[in-house]
Amino acid sequence: MKSTTTTIAATAALLLSPLATAQTPAGFQPYTSTPLSVSYNGNLTVSSGALIAQPLVQTLPVISSTQTFTGTHMLVFIDLSLPASARYANSTAVLAPGIGDCRTTRLHWLQTGLVQNSAGVFENNTPATAEYGGPGPPLNDTPHDYAFYLFAQPANFTLPAFNAGRDVFNRSAAARVNYSITAFADVAGAPVAGNYFMTQNAMNNATGDFVNGPACPASLAGTTGAGVSQNGTGAGNGTSGGATPPVPYTGAGGKVGVFSGALLAVVGGMAFALL
Repeated sequence: MKSTTTTIAATAALLLSPLATAQTPAGFQPYTSTPLSVSYNGNLTVSSGALIAQPLVQTLPVISSTQTFTGTHMLVFIDLSLPASARYANSTAVLAPGIGDCRTTRLHWLQTGLVQNSAGVFENNTPATAEYGGPGPPLNDTPHDYAFYLFAQPANFTLPAFNAGRDVFNRSAAARVNYSITAFADVAGAPVAGNYFMTQNAMNNATGDFVNGPACPASLAGTTGAGVSQNGTGAGNGTSGGATPPVPYTGAGGKVGVFSGALLAVVGGMAFALL
């Protein structure tokens, strides 16, 4: 019995280890378990997955690591939880996948030419491709996932076709919406370190009357799978009519595989879904 219990515990630990070590949102690709230090205002260090008040993350953070990274790097900071319904009400565009049904992405910062100094801080020697813009999730939406991805910068790096040709420098640029981090990782390679936090609109009402799973427009209806939903409350059943929906971009996520929403851990001969 002791041996069986030990085996079950070891199996459960193995299954749960990606979640326990995640430095970027578990179940979403690209993914890394290597920590990246993110510090705001000199006194707030981001703990992976922490819920942080929106006003505290509006200024440019300091990015560092206790590990040594040689060569040149680039950093992407991106909202993975942007409601796609309003942006794509009449669109048949390809949809960059976000976390959850009817969710896409918004770029908040893209900095290339980063080199780590002797103190472990990453310093830039080139202007930002997209200047830093603090999180601004919609009023009364659920907390959004904001992720930092550090990549080694390949020689003569060029953006993937999905993201190329956009004017994203200004923090209010509409071209920052539907920016694919999976396409970025396809050409840059897997992230070498990361971090993420969650935040919600500072003006959300105290009753928690959140918009949980926004209703998808007709152009997004009738599909099953990541990124889109028939009614905004589930995966969709694929039977709805309406316009041709945007096709979820799979990229690296499709190649490597994305968790399907539940992790099964076998404990005492029974399966439990960890949602």
